[in-house]
Amino acid sequence: MIRDGLCEITLGTAGVTICSFDKPAFDPDRRIAVELHAYPGKWVCEGLQSTAGAALKWLRNVARDGARGQEIEYSLFNELAATAPSGANGVIFLPYLAGAGAPQWNGEAKGVFFGLTQGDGLGILARAVMEGVAYQNATVLDKFEKAGQPLTDIRLTGGGARSALWSQVQADIYGKAVNRLAEDEAALLGAAILAGVGADLFPSIEVGVDRMVKIAESYSPDPLKQSTYREGQAKFTALYDVLERGGLFKSA
Repeated sequence: MIRDGLCEITLGTAGVTICSFDKPAFDPDRRIAVELHAYPGKWVCEGLQSTAGAALKWLRNVARDGARGQEIEYSLFNELAATAPSGANGVIFLPYLAGAGAPQWNGEAKGVFFGLTQGDGLGILARAVMEGVAYQNATVLDKFEKAGQPLTDIRLTGGGARSALWSQVQADIYGKAVNRLAEDEAALLGAAILAGVGADLFPSIEVGVDRMVKIAESYSPDPLKQSTYREGQAKFTALYDVLERGGLFKSA
């Protein structure tokens, strides 16, 4: 990420959302970190959620326990989630299984499924988890833009990016096109580029990026799903606010 407005979202165990800026973009609410970039003269804003891919892993482990320890592949959750409607039949998942990171910064926040009915199965739960993680990322992206920086290019990395469904869900929720990198391990890729510059394999970081950073797949938001996800995002935000204001996250 060396261009102004370029944003990278990693869905690994945790979720990291970082945007590159030519000038520091400070959040007036002081909820988003502003840091020096590894690239001289540039800046980054960063958001974090503690359980992104880990939330789906948690659901898989619960299902595995119910299946008496039988191994369950992540591909099954993609297949089940793909059969569920956008918006997960009104089910909202707060992905705070290890507290809430940016921008809430609430270590006492808890994970929540809201809106369940007896007709909702594992596919609904899997899709709600994917959507809840993306809603949290969208909250961070909104903070970036309110700091004064339009996002021109969103790139997806990490294990979660290998799911075409989860990548499409993100595009639909963000309302912006997203691009999956060919190399999922973004941190290693960046380190390799910097090492290449240091070893004179590349004359500059720009050249290293041009040669090594490749787009594998692109996903555009579905306009027919925008109203569903705007409503879902509003419910996601309201649910957290109600629980936090009511002190319901606090330990007894």
